Amino acid sequence: MIEDTIVALAGAAKTAVAIIRLSGPEARAIAEKILKYSIAQQPSHTIIHNYVIEAETVIDEVLVSYFAAPKSYTGEDLVEINIHGSSYLAYKIITLLVDNGARLAQPGEFTQRAYLNEKLDLTQAEAINDLVLANNAFSAAKASAGLSGAISAEVNDLATALQALLANIEVNIDYPEYDDVADLSHKVIEPQLLNWQRKAELLIEQSENSLLIKEGILTVIIGEPNVGKSSLLNALLREDRALVSAVAGTTRDYIEGEVILDNLHLRLIDTAGLRQGGDSLEQLGMEKTQDLIKKAQLVILVLDASKQRSQQEQHLIKALADKEHLIVFNKSDLITVTTEGIYISALKGDIGALLNELKQRYDSKALLEVTTLHSQRQLTLMKQASYAIASALAALQQDLELELVAIDLHEAYRCLSDILGKYNRMDFLASIFDNFCLGK
Repeated sequence: MIEDTIVALAGAAKTAVAIIRLSGPEARAIAEKILKYSIAQQPSHTIIHNYVIEAETVIDEVLVSYFAAPKSYTGEDLVEINIHGSSYLAYKIITLLVDNGARLAQPGEFTQRAYLNEKLDLTQAEAINDLVLANNAFSAAKASAGLSGAISAEVNDLATALQALLANIEVNIDYPEYDDVADLSHKVIEPQLLNWQRKAELLIEQSENSLLIKEGILTVIIGEPNVGKSSLLNALLREDRALVSAVAGTTRDYIEGEVILDNLHLRLIDTAGLRQGGDSLEQLGMEKTQDLIKKAQLVILVLDASKQRSQQEQHLIKALADKEHLIVFNKSDLITVTTEGIYISALKGDIGALLNELKQRYDSKALLEVTTLHSQRQLTLMKQASYAIASALAALQQDLELELVAIDLHEAYRCLSDILGKYNRMDFLASIFDNFCLGK
């Protein structure tokens, strides 16, 4: 049982209004010690006008909200004091509350208490942090879906189907003499597991695409010197981040930037031009470029539309065959005839064809309509569950005993339970909630 009462600023200071949040068994009693008027009889889910005082001196005029356990965000008694948004006032009032018995909250501790008090499961807790950190409409929509319980329902459906199958297997193993228990043969179990695996693999695929869009696609811009890589970076960022010069080898290191196009988030890297020769510094830049290409989730190869393809460019096109990539023909303003492809004029800011292709390739509208996992932790556990099911299917195909099949099914079920946070230790929880901001 949690016996202490925690306090933190719920949100940024230096705003018109700031909120100080108290949660715990003594929340109302501690708050009352620094207020001018008693809130002992204040009904739950109400807000009243009051004053914060110290030694009979008024510190601030405030509004006090009270939420009685268990019908609060944390499931505990919770008091929120709305103050004027001064950093000094926030610090002063929190200090007064600590002096009167509260403890400063750890990052994410309010949401952790909500989880421990079963106000939400772990997927909903993570969705809250995602909603706070969302930097585009797609991320916000996916976080809202997670907060509403959509992910929990999807995982629960998979877990329930697995649990029912496991129960039948266990009964067959432990009580084979029961006449009213359906006999489970390998042929009966296999179709059920295959159906489960198809659903899990679809969820994994959609979730990987969703996370790619949410976290930002690592996009590396490559090409020979002076094809317009830096101009393209500047056009995408709509600012002069990269130096544009006619001198070959101007970009010797990579330049980074981020851009959000509607719901599409790109983490852009403009690299050193790929060419033979050059000084030692330029060669080092090209080595970094090769490393970045390996790590990239999308490679944009920029070619000069006004020139014939060089031998190195032809080699690059072949080398990118197994890599997610786009080939872009820059300097379209210098030619009169075009063939099929993506033609732009980066220096003039004419990159509409590229933007359209990016939006089509990473269309997030379809992903908004389906439920997806929204963290690498959840995705990793779902993959582990899928691997365990694949192992169970392999055991079935080898005609092994049901006891061995059940071991893999139990592992898959454990992974699903961990997604929802049913069997997590406190140290595991801390590693998740440490990423939260104070007051959340």
